[in-house]
Amino acid sequence: MKKNFKAKLSGLGKPFSSFARNGMAKVGHVPPQEKLNQLRELGAHLYICGGSMQPFGVSRSDLIFDDIILAEYFTFLEIMEGAYINIYLN
Repeated sequence: MKKNFKAKLSGLGKPFSSFARNGMAKVGHVPPQEKLNQLRELGAHLYICGGSMQPFGVSRSDLIFDDIILAEYFTFLEIMEGAYINIYLN
C-alpha cells in the first residue's frame, strides 16, 4: 500500500520483474495501486498493521491513500470476524 510500489519477483527471478509486470499488463492486469483504488471505490476499507510498518520501512506519509486505517493485530481480527469478504495482501 506504499506509493509508487512496484512488485518484484524474489530470488534469482528478481532481474526479470519488469518482464513479468509487462506480461501481466498485456493480458489486462492493472498495477496493484489501481486494484486497491478500485476496491476503495467499491467501498472497501483498507487496513494496515501499524506494528509492521517500521520493520518494512514504511511511514504514514508513504501510504498510497490518506484514509488507510492503521490497526494492531487484535483490532484487525475483531473487524475481520464481522466482514463478508477478506482479502489479504502480502
